[in-house]
Amino acid sequence: MSVNQEAINIDYSDDGKGLDEETLSKIFDPFYTTCRNLGNTGLGMHIVFNLITQLLNGKIQCQSTLGKGLTCHISLPLNLIADDQKTVALTVQWTPLSRQLSQILRYNSVGYL
Repeated sequence: MSVNQEAINIDYSDDGKGLDEETLSKIFDPFYTTCRNLGNTGLGMHIVFNLITQLLNGKIQCQSTLGKGLTCHISLPLNLIADDQKTVALTVQWTPLSRQLSQILRYNSVGYL
């Protein structure tokens, strides 16, 4: 994780089995899962994407190669524009948020997408 004057940047990487190009291209699609037979809904990464891009006005990009794990680059602005157009400082407690995000990303990258 790094912080500059404009954003908090989080890089998440794991050493899981990785994703092929087709799966990676659908990683944020709602209800996309390769393990529906295990009871997965395919909403985990869709929720992560919407929280980061819509609620927090951030960006997320994922890269993966089969056999080499998953890497997600997340950028969150330090200031958010509230509905009333006033700037609101980002005051999220990052430890619990990053722990939950890490659990979702780790769960999906080991083959339960």
